Amino acid sequence: MNVALDAQLAIGTATGIGEYVRGLQSALRDAGVHVAALYEPRLDPWRFDRRVIWDQIVLPQRAAATHADWLPMSPVATDVQGAREPSRRTSTMR
Repeated sequence: MNVALDAQLAIGTATGIGEYVRGLQSALRDAGVHVAALYEPRLDPWRFDRRVIWDQIVLPQRAAATHADWLPMSPVATDVQGAREPSRRTSTMR
């Protein structure tokens, strides 16, 4: 399985969500899952306007480019291969 992971909040000094993402990334890799950590250091995740650019434009483009099977915990569609509505298969990890 290939997973695209929104790691934007894990850059720099991570807080709660960032620490969770780092732990999830490590656990998935330990389980043999291919993880593409997606982030853009030039977009400050704590500025609302930059976060919107990340969530609505940059993250969906980068996730689609990875051809991942799953994009957990994201406001964008979890089916990143065709911007279709998320299916039951992509919304839960099997």
